[in-house]
Amino acid sequence: MTLKTSNTKKDKNSDLITKKEDAISDKTYLTKEVETSISLLESRENAVVFESLLFLSKYGDLKEENLVKLQKNGLACKILSLLKRNVCILRMSLRLLGILLRMDATVFELDQDIYDEQILKISSMYTSHPDEFVKQFCFPILSRLATSNRITTLIFKADLFTPIFETLEKARRLN
Repeated sequence: MTLKTSNTKKDKNSDLITKKEDAISDKTYLTKEVETSISLLESRENAVVFESLLFLSKYGDLKEENLVKLQKNGLACKILSLLKRNVCILRMSLRLLGILLRMDATVFELDQDIYDEQILKISSMYTSHPDEFVKQFCFPILSRLATSNRITTLIFKADLFTPIFETLEKARRLN
């Protein structure tokens, strides 16, 4: 399809029509809708995912009803799919998961065999991830998930007793 512009009369929209569309790739998506932000977590673009996580994290921090809405919209499952992303996304994902786990409903949601691989991944990150912040965000997640007998058995099969004991001992010494 070819666009024609008149040479006799300057069309004020002609610059927009004939301009190169290079600026489009520089735009990130901004939304204040929870459902849209949750959907954007599936994006392949790290900047879009990170911005969505920031918004959802702030939203979840505001009040308990917001956490309920996030949980009911399937956020925990979406977060677990982000565990292989870059360290910034990983940190924010783990932080947000820790916030969601304040609710029993999230613990019950994750207390299913289908999430065992992700729970073991979080266990592994706690013991061996090079980023200290990632390790710090993993500890409260594992502690909260350990309220489930099934998950406790799962994470202790991954030999977490010694690292958790060491963390508790360090915390005790600081107090």
